[in-house]
Parts: sequence; structure tokens; C-alpha cells
Amino acid sequence: MWKLNKYARFVQSDSSSIVTKDEKAEWEYFDNTTFPLELTLADRGHLLVSHGSTIMESYNLTMSQRYLRGQSKGDSMIIFYHMQDVSHRFRIKFAASEIKTSHDVCRECAEKMANYFPVKAIVTTESVNHENTSDKTILHGEVTLSDLANVVTRTSKNLLPTVYNNMPTDTTNIGVLMKLCLSDPSFPAYVEQVEKELDNLALNANA
Repeated sequence: MWKLNKYARFVQSDSSSIVTKDEKAEWEYFDNTTFPLELTLADRGHLLVSHGSTIMESYNLTMSQRYLRGQSKGDSMIIFYHMQDVSHRFRIKFAASEIKTSHDVCRECAEKMANYFPVKAIVTTESVNHENTSDKTILHGEVTLSDLANVVTRTSKNLLPTVYNNMPTDTTNIGVLMKLCLSDPSFPAYVEQVEKELDNLALNANA
């Protein structure tokens, strides 16, 4: 069972089962402020979306690859249903758990659903950045020179506090500065020496 922040279903304005370009349709939204929103994937192969005691979606997943497909993106998912002349779609946005982010919860659910019907994961810059940082820890308190050296040389998976991500210095002329440095014949040797000193600091920290 996964907790949801939001659920939306595509609702048609008339009683027909097919939406054409000339017919009006809109999304009907629900959130978890009044009643809990939950998605359940039962072991016996049944998908349920509930809003409090109300069942919003219910699908038997036997042979569901014939009529269900899904797309996941970040912490959200859209599921499409199509059988004969009946079409339906709904969207869900996952909530974070005590130990997992909403992105991780969505990915976990998508992997479970993929055992029953196709689920395509759409990779975004946000999700890539999330995956790259999800296994890293932000340093707190006093940050030593050794800590800095380990992060800069990428020998540590830790992240520096946000204060180290700020650049108060004007970077307007940074391109000119780099060209001046590169035009200096001694600059490569200087960079090499800096790298050696960083490695030494990192090694001393791990010794």
C-alpha cells in the first residue's frame, strides 16, 4: 500500500464512453486533506485507489497487459485503461514515506505494477539529479579542510552544506580569467600541484 498526495481522473461531460475532439472533458482532482488517499496492489493481483472509504479505481490485473498501461515521471504516474470502446485515464502523485522520498515511492510502485502491465518511466533532469544525490549525505557542523578535499576530489559521497554552493563573487569576467590562466605556461603545473595537495589532504583524512 502506498500513500498518495493527489489523485485525478479524466471525466467526460456526457454519458458516452468515447471522448472525441469536439467533446468536452476535464480532470477531476482529489487530495488527502479531507480523507487519506491510498493505492493498494493486492498480492492476488488487484489494483485499488481509495479516498477514505470510497473506491476511486478498481482493476483486476489478470491479463491487464491487454488493457492497462502506465507512465511514471518523478513522483507521479498516469495510468491508461482501454478495452473495446471504453477508455479511461487517471493520475496519481505519491507521498513520501518515513524512509523514502516521493520519487523513490513512485519508482517502487512502478516496478511492482510492471509485473502486470507495461509501465514506461520518463526520465527528467529532476529525477536524474535526485538519483545522483539520494545516496549522499549533507555534511553538518564544522567542515574541515579534509572534508572539503574529499568532496572536491570526489573520494567522498558526502555533499557540502548549501553555503558552499553560493558564489558571491562576480562571475561576469570568469571566462577572461580562465583564458589568462590557460595562456600562462606555468598554469598546468600549478593545477597539478593543487591536485596533489588535495589528494594529500584527502589521504590524511582517511588515514
